[in-house]
Amino acid sequence: MPISTTRRAFLRHGTAIAALALDSPAQQSGQTVPWYRRAYRWGQTNITEKDPVRYDVGWWRGFWKRTEVQAVIINAGGIVAYYPSKYPLHHRAEFLNGRDLFGELTKAAHEDGIFVMARMDSNRTAEDFFRAHPDWFTRDRKGEPYRAADRYITCINSPYYDEYLPDVLREIAGWSKPDGFTDNSWAGLGRDSICYCENCVRKFRKKTGSDLPREANWDDPAYRKWILWNYERRTEVWELNNRTTRAAGGPDCIWSGMMSGSVTGLARSFRDLREVSRRPTSSCSTISAATTIRGSSKTATQGSASTVCSAGTSWRRRAWRCTSRVPDTIGWRASQRPKRACGCSRGSPAAYNRGGTTSARTTKIGACTTLPGQ
Repeated sequence: MPISTTRRAFLRHGTAIAALALDSPAQQSGQTVPWYRRAYRWGQTNITEKDPVRYDVGWWRGFWKRTEVQAVIINAGGIVAYYPSKYPLHHRAEFLNGRDLFGELTKAAHEDGIFVMARMDSNRTAEDFFRAHPDWFTRDRKGEPYRAADRYITCINSPYYDEYLPDVLREIAGWSKPDGFTDNSWAGLGRDSICYCENCVRKFRKKTGSDLPREANWDDPAYRKWILWNYERRTEVWELNNRTTRAAGGPDCIWSGMMSGSVTGLARSFRDLREVSRRPTSSCSTISAATTIRGSSKTATQGSASTVCSAGTSWRRRAWRCTSRVPDTIGWRASQRPKRACGCSRGSPAAYNRGGTTSARTTKIGACTTLPGQ
């Protein structure tokens, strides 16, 4: 499509492609179209550790009905578990107190005919996990662990990704039976940092016959090998997780890592969109026409068609356009002064008071902003 294509033409093309998708060979032959190719309107609520004691499932259930979402992304586990996981080092939310918040939300969504993707955030842990399995974590050249604030970053070449996370995925699939899985931080340590843990040293030498590069230097053949090796590893993780979730939850229980709309952002985290899109478990092909989300007298309009992958991630030319005031269903974090996502000072913390926050990502319901550069 030419870069100069107008928004109206973009919408027209998007609607036409969506129609073609609905008229696919699978439907023509009477086969059931997978749920992730039938869900076009997505919602996501970002749960915090304080939410289990105040989370109003009924209120959010009504919100999903009013906004007519077809699928929702709900926090399940990883850095924080929102269900009573059997794994001692899988940190339960501080105020969970045995509550199965993820299970309650999943059950409510399913009862209303809404698909659920269990959200994971799985590239870092608390210190107790690090102390129990120090060989599962990233290391700098001095042997010190890489950290993000008070969390320790796990190594994508360690048993954390090969053994532990698949076990957690199987537990969640059997626990609440979500329709699929997604992960916000699945790709591990980014390109700006080289991991020198024993797993990386051993596996890189076995794969390439070289030692790990000492620094980021494109003139160094070892560094170029390291870049390609990292891309391959992320694709391996994508395939491993899909084998795991489909075996545990059925053939349509896919795993789809979240992808950025930024090409440079994808490159910095070794996320090969082209390669994973070739996998049969990827569904980055459906086109969603513009939709309108209404909350009370305040309205936000989704301003363009978008390519939506199975995790609900979107690549769009423009995100939400504010047509009035922010929906009164948008939630705010406790540390923030209530304000609109687009930066003005008006807004209401109504949803926050009912637990959770509503994501401002372009495919999630309840956002009012424009992507950088738009």
